[in-house]
Amino acid sequence: MESQVTSQSETLIQTPQQLFVVVFLSFFVPLASILLVVKLITGGINISPDALTEKAVSERMKPVGSIQIAGDVDALNPPIPSQETASLKPLKNGETVYQQVCAVCHIAGVAGAPKAGDKSQWEARIAKGKKVLYQNAINGIGIMPAKGGAATLSDDEIKAAVDYLLKQ
Repeated sequence: MESQVTSQSETLIQTPQQLFVVVFLSFFVPLASILLVVKLITGGINISPDALTEKAVSERMKPVGSIQIAGDVDALNPPIPSQETASLKPLKNGETVYQQVCAVCHIAGVAGAPKAGDKSQWEARIAKGKKVLYQNAINGIGIMPAKGGAATLSDDEIKAAVDYLLKQ
């Protein structure tokens, strides 16, 4: 006796047309779904063509508020002195600048700053010339910030402080 096993299960796809439809739908249905989700997410965003103009950017970046202190002076945006006003300001002498700004690091040699009065630390620097010393003091060198962190000082005041420091 022969036993014949017949398959009871039938495939869902029986014709080439059905195969084409299944392949087509398995590719385009997910693609269409993704596109619809993207459209839903970005559909509410309307970007103006003028959004990147200088005026629009500065408007978005302006402070939310300001502080007024007794009068018309805005504490967060103080008036910038004009060139004429700045030139009328008396210059600080080298000793004053050194005491107020430079001494903080140069007395103790903080972060590798050459100590005031230590000739061995200054010899190689002095050998490069005063012009280099002035430029380093004005523009900063290593971790020393420009003008020792006192940006309001003039170049002449910094030069006077360098001269004073070299006399120590």
